[in-house]
Amino acid sequence: AILVGVHAFDIDLGILVVTKYAHIFVFFAGIIISIAGLYFKRLDFTGIGLLLTQKTIDAVIVNPNAAQIGTVIIWLLILAVIIYYSIRLSTRDK
Repeated sequence: AILVGVHAFDIDLGILVVTKYAHIFVFFAGIIISIAGLYFKRLDFTGIGLLLTQKTIDAVIVNPNAAQIGTVIIWLLILAVIIYYSIRLSTRDK
């Protein structure tokens, strides 16, 4: 009801409609960034790519159960990247 009222007065509050194709593009861009981050051994890029992939996985995978399992797997990968990156930063020579 609030959105209908806001739309009636042509107030958009900076909210833009993003199509499914934009989500799919961001999903595959996240996969490419993740793979490039692993290839160039830049774990920060890998983490950003995994986050982009996790946020847009629902647009690519239609089955909600499979999307939820994919989300959990991506979060576990992000956790592993964070732990490995933290260990690598704390053990390097100063």
